[in-house]
Amino acid sequence: MVSTTYEAELATNAPTNMFKALGGVIFQSAMVNPIPAAFTTATTSDLVQLDPLLWTRLGLLTKGEGVVFSHDMSTDDEESWGYNEPTRTDITKNITSAAFTLQETTKATLSMYNFVDLSAVTADATTGEFAYSKPITTQLSYSRLIFMAVDGAGTDRRYRFKIMPRAQVVAVNDETWNQTTVISYKLTVRATVDPALGYAVRTVLAGPGQKSRNAAAKFV
Repeated sequence: MVSTTYEAELATNAPTNMFKALGGVIFQSAMVNPIPAAFTTATTSDLVQLDPLLWTRLGLLTKGEGVVFSHDMSTDDEESWGYNEPTRTDITKNITSAAFTLQETTKATLSMYNFVDLSAVTADATTGEFAYSKPITTQLSYSRLIFMAVDGAGTDRRYRFKIMPRAQVVAVNDETWNQTTVISYKLTVRATVDPALGYAVRTVLAGPGQKSRNAAAKFV
């Protein structure tokens, strides 16, 4: 039996593996557009720019909240005679959602928040005015979402992505008008399985800073 000490065990910790989301971006795209095969390139792990004609940035997010990913899980237990604990447990539900508050008033934001297709809406060429109406019936729509968070800088930059290839808006919060805060749009989106891709959520860790940490994180 090999002996050790508490101090020796602490010495194996790697605080540099901790990730803090210092900033981030959310990208949205239509369901017909492909998910990028990779987000970084070359030995320097440079960030690949998403095609701006296919992917729309959703703009500024509230600082304190950022993006909150939640998991709704349920299990079903089978109990047996003579046992004090379940003899079988099955996971019957595992749903991932993301909540965030958008601060910019844009076509993409208004479309998601109001459940309305604004793709054909343009402003009047003379006055700059535009308008849209709440639909008589509200239909769920799907889109592709890519969430990106960043930590570090330069050659220590790390990226964390969550891809929802078939996301749907399932809840919106109140729209508040007052003189102390900007009008913002809080949304909750739910990840659902894309039949062609075979997943509801995909997580990617990348960047030069992640590359240098992969050994300590046991990924090499």
